[in-house]
Amino acid sequence: MNHLGISDDEMAGRIGVASRTTVWKRYSEQHRLDLGKIQQFADALGISRSQLNYPPEIESLDAIAENATPDQRAMAADVLKRMLSKAS
Repeated sequence: MNHLGISDDEMAGRIGVASRTTVWKRYSEQHRLDLGKIQQFADALGISRSQLNYPPEIESLDAIAENATPDQRAMAADVLKRMLSKAS
């Protein structure tokens, strides 16, 4: 939210809750989140749920390959494995 410049009030409107306090509670009391609430945040931010696990400036590999075919995913995994094994 901070990275995109979205306020608690704006996020409340995007996820359909009454107040910014509800938004604040959801991200400050993350132990109370369930997959549905996490998905609401991701949808409201226009990102995949997996992207919430990473810093905003680093796109998740899962998000990049989200719509790939199984063959494309296998090729991407092979390329990444090769690239990382050469880096070490």
